[in-house]
Amino acid sequence: MADHQRGLQITRLNDALAFIQTADGQRCLEQANFNHNVEQWAATQQATTEKLAADNAAIKADLAAIRKKAEELKARKPTYLQTARRTIRPPAIPEEPAVATGGSRGTGPPPRPPKTPLVPSEPSENGDHDDADLYSTPGPPTRKTDIGKGKKEGENDDDDEFTPERLARMIREGIRAAQAGAGPQPPRPKAVHAPRLIMENPSEYDGKPTTPFNTWWESVEDYLSFYPGTSEAQKIASVGTRLTGTAKAWHLHRRKITRRTGDTWGAYSEAIQTDFRDLREAANALEKIGQLRYKGDIMAYFVKFRALNIYVGVTGESLQEKIDHAMPSDILDMRFAHNAFDFLEDGDFLTATYEAGIHVEKRKRLEAARRRQEGEGNKDAQGSGKGPGKTERSGKPGNTGRKEADH
Repeated sequence: MADHQRGLQITRLNDALAFIQTADGQRCLEQANFNHNVEQWAATQQATTEKLAADNAAIKADLAAIRKKAEELKARKPTYLQTARRTIRPPAIPEEPAVATGGSRGTGPPPRPPKTPLVPSEPSENGDHDDADLYSTPGPPTRKTDIGKGKKEGENDDDDEFTPERLARMIREGIRAAQAGAGPQPPRPKAVHAPRLIMENPSEYDGKPTTPFNTWWESVEDYLSFYPGTSEAQKIASVGTRLTGTAKAWHLHRRKITRRTGDTWGAYSEAIQTDFRDLREAANALEKIGQLRYKGDIMAYFVKFRALNIYVGVTGESLQEKIDHAMPSDILDMRFAHNAFDFLEDGDFLTATYEAGIHVEKRKRLEAARRRQEGEGNKDAQGSGKGPGKTERSGKPGNTGRKEADH
């Protein structure tokens, strides 16, 4: 029994040892991978550092070359000044003699102030001198500010290490210099505002039974929809300004009875349509359609017909019959010549009638023009004294024999 327990313990110990060995192996592998990644990162950082150092060295070399060039230009400064002194000299201004005033203590005008000596101008940033500013009068002292912030006088920024902040500062200063040297910018074009559209006021309405209300009310609605920002009170007041006679009295009465409670555009429009709408407007329009006739202009006829048919709504055979009764025979003959079948759609019928009227009117205009030309030709022939079967005669009828005898 003891041997069996000892064997179990040995088995458990072996299993634990195998587990420990396996875990140690995993940890070793992870450690090796971590070390490899660290080595790669270090190599990348070293390459980046070397590249930055090379770039810094190149920038320092460029700055040194620029500084050397500036020193050479400064060394050439005396040569420029000597040449300028020999070639450019200010003209001498003769002094005006004193004018004596006899018997007075004055000795003439006051003397001129002493001339301000001309001093050479300072070279520009690139070391060159401008010929126009080579000699200039000394002005007020200017204060030179260091480019680098926090630098004491005498310190040089070129000796410091190149940093991104310094590069950004140099870029900003270059942009300012470029903008300052660009000169005045051209003026921006002025904005062109389109003129505001204005719609004419609708006609006045007097409230009489003979005055068509529906047509007038449609013009009012079109006018108000043209100005969408109009309030309800403004709409009511605007309609009131277009009313006269009985309609104006109705408007004033309604304004008095609604002064306390207030009025709305919906209630006002419904009330005016109820009180003034012509219930016989459709019957009157139908009667006018029956009386409408073609008077030499097919377009004018159809405009009036469509305007009246809005209130009637005539369609089908009734519409075709009324238009046929209004058309002359030459338009009907032209339409039947081009359309031998019956029309089932009102649109086809109206189009065929309109085209036939256009052809007939065009033919009449051509015939009238031809008759005018023929009449003008006959007038020209009569004015010249020549006609068919006529010959020229010289002298009077009794003088023919005498002229022949003379010859």
